[in-house]
Parts: sequence; structure tokens; C-alpha cells
Amino acid sequence: MVIYAADVKNVSATLDIGSLIYNPGKVMMADYNGNEIYKKLSEKVKAAQELTDVDMLNLIFLPLMSNTIPRNELAVNSVKLAQTIQDTNKRNACLAASFAFASKYLKENELENLEEALNMRNILAEYIEEGIQEGMQQGRQEREVEIAKNMLKDNEPIEKIVRYVRLDESTIIRLKTNLNNE
Repeated sequence: MVIYAADVKNVSATLDIGSLIYNPGKVMMADYNGNEIYKKLSEKVKAAQELTDVDMLNLIFLPLMSNTIPRNELAVNSVKLAQTIQDTNKRNACLAASFAFASKYLKENELENLEEALNMRNILAEYIEEGIQEGMQQGRQEREVEIAKNMLKDNEPIEKIVRYVRLDESTIIRLKTNLNNE
């Protein structure tokens, strides 16, 4: 898939170099009314309504759509709107993706202004830290499951497994059932 900014109006559908034909899907951002989409997203966020995945993508790609606002200003507006999203995970995802994506189309000084004005370094650091913590928690849980499975294979009593791992009895019983069905 190739995404073309609003200033690109027409592109060749296929690249044919003889032995290789490349025919990617294309998204023409000129076909999207950024003013209307921004208005709808703004109303939805202000009303604290749930954002869909499409809404989040629209917010991230908004600066590339047809619009009456200069791209660098719209990038700032998009990030400011994203900062008001109620759902922390969606807010952080939109902010991080918007900032990362903006680095591909904004000039260096515009990106610095965006970063400075919105203090993105702290937000990105928090987002990364949350991801690391979630990953560590998931890793610990997977380790506990592996230990429980090994103890079940050794025919250890469920009560003993509960004492040694941080899993509840119902989880261990489910693991035992799954192992018996393998």
C-alpha cells in the first residue's frame, strides 16, 4: 500500500520494468476532506465518544489530507486533539504514531517546534515505559504458566502448584485440561 499526500493528484497504477511488475494498492489523500474529518473527530473527542480504529488512522493521517490549513499547523492541531482523547491507550497510540509519522513529512524546524510545543519527549517516554512494563508483566505470566505446565507434567498436585506459582487454581486446572487434550 502506498499513501500519497493531498498534493499528489494522479499517479501511475503500475510499475512495469519487464520481468517485474509492481502494482501496489494506493491511497490518495487528496480524496479525503481533512476539514470535515477534523471537525467530526473533534466533535467525537469532545463528546468523549469511543474512537474506532478508522478514527485513529484519520487523526494520524489528517495532515496529509486535502485541507485549508497548512500541513505543519494541522499536525500540531491533530496532536493537540489527540492529547484530549479519554482512553489512555488510544491517546498514547495516536500521539506516538502522529509524532513518528510527522517526522516523515515535516521539515526539521517544524518538527522541533511540534516537539517543543507539545513536550512529546515525555509523552513518548511514558508510552514506551508503559509498553515495557506490559511486556515484562506478560513475560512473567508466561513464565509462571510454563512452570505450572512443567509441574503438571511431573504430576505435582494442583495445591502445590498454586503455592509455587502466581496463578489461581482455575487457571491451573484449565492448563491441566489443555495438556491432557494435547
